[in-house]
Amino acid sequence: MYFLKNIPTTSSDNYISGWELLNSSNKEFIFEDWHTLDYWYSKDENKPLKTYKTNPIFKDVGIKEREFIAPTKGIFYAADKVRALADLIFEALEESKPIVYLNRLTGDIDNFLDDFEKKELLTLLKPLFTNEELSNFIKKEMPKQYYECILNGGI
Repeated sequence: MYFLKNIPTTSSDNYISGWELLNSSNKEFIFEDWHTLDYWYSKDENKPLKTYKTNPIFKDVGIKEREFIAPTKGIFYAADKVRALADLIFEALEESKPIVYLNRLTGDIDNFLDDFEKKELLTLLKPLFTNEELSNFIKKEMPKQYYECILNGGI
């Protein structure tokens, strides 16, 4: 038997993001990914839903109260899709082998974001481009936006 994970109190500093956000539906978008069971449910009746903390680079960009309609109903502080992917990338860079975690995101930027949102993501990630693994990942995943940014003196 699976139980919906307990949703902790959310705020602009402690919010729903990452895979949890991308595997939910709210008034702004319907399920972006289809692995709700993996991220929102557990066999442990008391397991909390993973939440994310703001960081000094992204601050509270893309975080606001959102009305969720699935897999649960309610109003929670949550990221938008751009911030959710930025949080996953930021989390990957904190790992001992970031490239392994970045490679797990291969294709996801294209799957989840339109061209405008890709530019938003690129803007959020710019301060992290000193990381060579991230730079190479972005060149591979968003070449058009990456090279446009270079041509415009943004990187």
